[in-house]
Amino acid sequence: MSPPPADCELTPLDVASGLVLGFGPPQPVPASGDIDAGTPLAALERAILPALLRPPCVMSFAGGRGSSLVLAVAVQLARREGLELPVPATIRMRGSANADESASQERLVIRLGLTEWVRLQVEEECDLVGLGATAVLRRHGFLWPPDAHLWTPLLDWAFGGSLLTGVGYSRAGGEAPAFVFRDFRPLPWLQPSAKHEVRTLWMADSVRRRRAQRDLAWWLRLRQVRIRIGLLQRMGAPRRVELCHPLLDPGVVA
Repeated sequence: MSPPPADCELTPLDVASGLVLGFGPPQPVPASGDIDAGTPLAALERAILPALLRPPCVMSFAGGRGSSLVLAVAVQLARREGLELPVPATIRMRGSANADESASQERLVIRLGLTEWVRLQVEEECDLVGLGATAVLRRHGFLWPPDAHLWTPLLDWAFGGSLLTGVGYSRAGGEAPAFVFRDFRPLPWLQPSAKHEVRTLWMADSVRRRRAQRDLAWWLRLRQVRIRIGLLQRMGAPRRVELCHPLLDPGVVA
């Protein structure tokens, strides 16, 4: 399992502001003519297959379009290739209003004919300063995003295997990250020079996003994306879990 790239580290400004802005170096994304001919579905299957070949294959299943798409394709591919079926795993926060999500999740699981579905009910142990977050903070240092520790139960279930995610679906559809529309001028705890630096980075990111439109390669360069993916990779390493984000696979992106 290769270590995450060096640009996956938080800077002092990231930690002080609680924000991750800016870009990493360009990532090699092949042109559509440089990859094997085929349909987008075939590219997605190629990206998912390595995870199925490393059981147990757990799918982080929230019931949204991204995780539903990856789960459905993974189940179809596993059955066709005679492989062990992926296991959807859903985290539910006790007391949250998730009835609608639960119904949509159930419909898909039934439609796919799956008999195994891990549903993890969490309470105070997954608070931002709860036992789960504290353990991850002690091992990996500052976290971004701050709720990254919520992946811990899923990684535990996938011990020694692989974890599939639907990360990247909204960006592939052209949805702008929330920071494009957010004004960071308050931040009263920062020194004026730090506020100015945050503001400058935010404006640069916003301008680039509006120019890029639906360019997914642009989104893959965002430091917030690189840091999130790198942290998940580090969290999975002690459990020997291979993280797989098929919607970010270069072939699928192309």
